[in-house]
Amino acid sequence: MTGSFFEPVQIIWHISNLCNANCKYCFTSSLLSDKETTNHCWKTVVNKINNEKSIRRVSIIGGEPLLVKELPKILRNLRDDISINIDSNLVKLREKWDESLKRTYFCTTIDSIDERIHKKTRGHSVKKTLGGVKFLLSHGIKVMVIIVVTKYNINTLDKTIRHLLNLGVKKVGISRVRMSGRALKFGYNYFYDNIEKIKQRTFEIIKSLTKDYKKDRILVYNLWHDKRFFNMGYICLLYTSDAADELDGVDLGGRRI
Repeated sequence: MTGSFFEPVQIIWHISNLCNANCKYCFTSSLLSDKETTNHCWKTVVNKINNEKSIRRVSIIGGEPLLVKELPKILRNLRDDISINIDSNLVKLREKWDESLKRTYFCTTIDSIDERIHKKTRGHSVKKTLGGVKFLLSHGIKVMVIIVVTKYNINTLDKTIRHLLNLGVKKVGISRVRMSGRALKFGYNYFYDNIEKIKQRTFEIIKSLTKDYKKDRILVYNLWHDKRFFNMGYICLLYTSDAADELDGVDLGGRRI
């Protein structure tokens, strides 16, 4: 997203390709690692961001950003007027907790509150991620949760979304598998069989949820290009980056939400 052609408003910083999860649909093909890593060029990147006065938002993605040793220093050195989003699986949150994280907001992914289903696609326990969500909320930090719809979690989708919203999660985004990176290794048929049936069920769930929750708490994010979803008005938000920036969205009429 840019203010003009030469004035970036938002930066997406791919800070590391190492990750302690092994998501089957990872679009970056991250390298599996549970060890702390070092970003040697962080000072250079931070200085460039700080000197570009048009930048108001930084989305830090990976890999797993919490594995980066210098993350607290990065957060402390970025300009105070920059809002910061971190995409994280939250598994290491308590272990890596630092007061600098209070200036951020987080985006994470939970495919199902059913341990078996979540672990099948994400490769790690949902308990630690849910624990991380609760920990952040208890510290007053905003959290957005993305759910990637597949044939494995479609039957728990409604229950998972309701559980997250009732916890106090500000927004829940519903996405599809993007066929890139590691997802290509498994192939489309691994994630979907009767795609029209899954689309229809997803539509029905979203429609049902909007009767019980405010529409702006449920995002159709990076979902299928299907008019049933686009006709749902404010539910379909177009966001400024693939990092799921939850604070700055526009509706289909181009109005900021």
